[in-house]
Amino acid sequence: HIARMIKKHNDRMEAALHAARAAMPEDASEEEEGKVIDVLTEVEALRRQLRKAGLEPPEDVWSRRPSG
Repeated sequence: HIARMIKKHNDRMEAALHAARAAMPEDASEEEEGKVIDVLTEVEALRRQLRKAGLEPPEDVWSRRPSG
């Protein structure tokens, strides 16, 4: 149950960050966009750490299953 909840919330966080990046205005600075990219990179690192600890399934497990 805990692994599913972590996966669900990580998926939502990552989707929100991708949506925020996509919705950034055209005149957003490279620094602003860079901050979003940096956070996305941290999310990916968090996922790797959680997988290593066994708290999130490997990428191919649940990958076709909706998290919402």
